[in-house]
Amino acid sequence: MPSGSYLAISSLRRPGLDLPEQRAITIRGEALLVGTLGSGRWREDSDILSWFGDWEMIEPGLVSLLDWRSDEPDRVPFPEIQNSFFGGVARKK
Repeated sequence: MPSGSYLAISSLRRPGLDLPEQRAITIRGEALLVGTLGSGRWREDSDILSWFGDWEMIEPGLVSLLDWRSDEPDRVPFPEIQNSFFGGVARKK
């Protein structure tokens, strides 16, 4: 892709060790999806960030998808959503 191109990626994200209850929920959810559908994997932050390679991350970086539109008043208040669906945008140098 040419310099100046943008890349947007979103993924199911496994919450960090600082959120043990949410992390346990996602691990159970992943096992359920893999067992029934054969796919569905929550990724660690480092896994998702690696997909951007050496592209320059755009603010706010890799964050909850809800935080990309944080100015909207009708945000979903559920921690399962807030902590499990992440995305980012990067620009090729």
